[in-house]
Order: sequence, then C-alpha cells, then structure tokens
Amino acid sequence: DGGGAWEPYQRGHRLPEALAAHIQQAVSIATEDSTAVVVFSGGQTRTDAAARSEAQSYLDLAIANDIPGAKALLGDTTPPSGSADDAPATTPKGRRIFVDDFARDSYENVIFSIARFAEVTGGRTPQRITVVGFAYKEKRFLELHRHAIRFPPDRFSYVGIDEPSLRPDEHATATNRPLSDAKTMARVKQDLYMCRLGLATRRKRNPNRRAVPYYLTAPAELRALLLHCGPELFQGQLPWDPRATEPQP
Repeated sequence: DGGGAWEPYQRGHRLPEALAAHIQQAVSIATEDSTAVVVFSGGQTRTDAAARSEAQSYLDLAIANDIPGAKALLGDTTPPSGSADDAPATTPKGRRIFVDDFARDSYENVIFSIARFAEVTGGRTPQRITVVGFAYKEKRFLELHRHAIRFPPDRFSYVGIDEPSLRPDEHATATNRPLSDAKTMARVKQDLYMCRLGLATRRKRNPNRRAVPYYLTAPAELRALLLHCGPELFQGQLPWDPRATEPQP
C-alpha cells in the first residue's frame, strides 16, 4: 500500500489518490495550453526510495498509468535515424514535461521549478506560474512563497486538490484527521526562504548529499534570488520585474 513511503503525519490518509489527481491536473493544464511546461518537483529525499526522486516517481506514474496527454508532453522520443548508441542524449523535440530532482521543501519546489524551466528553455523564465498541490497548502504558496520571490500575484495561481473524503465505512481518527498547515506556515513566516530554521530539514532530506546545479545554470538575476537567505525580502532585480520603458526615438 506504499505506507513505507509516507511521513508519520501522512499515514492514514488517502494520499496516493490525491497525488494522482495532482499529476493528472498538471498534465491537463499543459495539454490545454500549448505554451505551458510541466515541471514535477521533488528531490531524492528518502533513503528508502534509493536514488529515485519524488519528481521522477510522479512522471513515471503519469506514464505508467497512461494519464491522458502525458506521453504527448514527452515530445518526439524517436532517436534520429543513423544515430549511434553512444550518441549524446538530447531533449526530445517538443518535450514539455520535465522533472526537478533537487527540491527539499515547498519553497524550493517553487524556485527550483523556475530554475529548471530556465534550463530547458534556454534561460527564459515563466510568464505565468500555476502550482498544483494540496488545497490546505494554498495560503503558504500564494501568501508566502509567491511573496518571497516577488512574483506578480495576477500571474501566480494555485490549484488545490486534497485527498478524497472519507468513505461511508470510515471514521475520523487521530491518523486521518484533516491535515493542517498551521505549524509550517508559522515557521515559513519566520524563515521566508527556509534556509535558517529550515536548514536541518534540507540536510535531512538530502541523504545522498546531492549538489544543487541551479546555482551554476540559472540566469544571473535568478541566481541571486536562489542564493538569498533572508530574513529580509529579496530586493534585487528579478526576471519578472517590470522593465523600464524604452525611450522613444
């Protein structure tokens, strides 16, 4: 039943069904919008999952369960004719679904997804961001994480999908009561970039001691935000800031 893959506070909940709904929703959004790119985010956070990242497991699930539209987002995976077996790997033409294998917390889910987007689009950053996740986490993303990166609120949205309701034959218990985000919200308010109070958690969730590549690959303006630890709000120039109007000739 996958119980070993969950944190203690998650057990007793119908999270696999909710996660499948998240994956399906993300794929659906990109299927309906030909300019959208899906980035599943989540690192190799658990030793019992070996070297498989959370993000890769989401993509694998989308393909294995034949979620409508998922395979099409992989692009043309047919190897070029005449290519050697040891030819360098290239991104399939038309691919619009990727993974970020490094995020260790929800702030990194946001900022690393942007950095991964930049990697696969030649340094561009998204014009709009839609986060798909649990409904009870919506305020954390809209009020805190969006604020931390100073992304325009009218271009940052959240689709919240919680676990299915209890079945008629189920009863609320200490392990399946509705999940709350109150404690995490309080911590994030004190540590907006989650790198002081959240440092121990990040270390724990990186058991394979992987180095994050985005500090090297991200565009300069985004790299400065990636390196910012607070506690004050980042004040540097960002790719999505309004640009000065070009002088008229």
